Amino acid sequence: MRAFPICLLGAVLTSFVCGSAWADKLPKDAVKLTADEVKAIYSGKTGIWKVSSIYYAHDGTIKGIFGKPKITATFKGTWSVSGNEMCAKSKAKG
Repeated sequence: MRAFPICLLGAVLTSFVCGSAWADKLPKDAVKLTADEVKAIYSGKTGIWKVSSIYYAHDGTIKGIFGKPKITATFKGTWSVSGNEMCAKSKAKG
């Protein structure tokens, strides 16, 4: 099952890279979010995607599932904000 964590990591990284590449250009008067604003966006929320879901807890931990409708793996880890960027690290089990 060593290939699964690598595939999951690849899928997550691809979604972040592609997501920013597809983003609309910001208006000239746009202002970057503060770290507190970014934390408020994620904290206590669940991201739901086609094949996975992840919960961002207030205490900086994350937990999630991969595989829908049948769960093929779970993962746990941490998330943090630096400046206006969120970073998540996790380990898969299953």
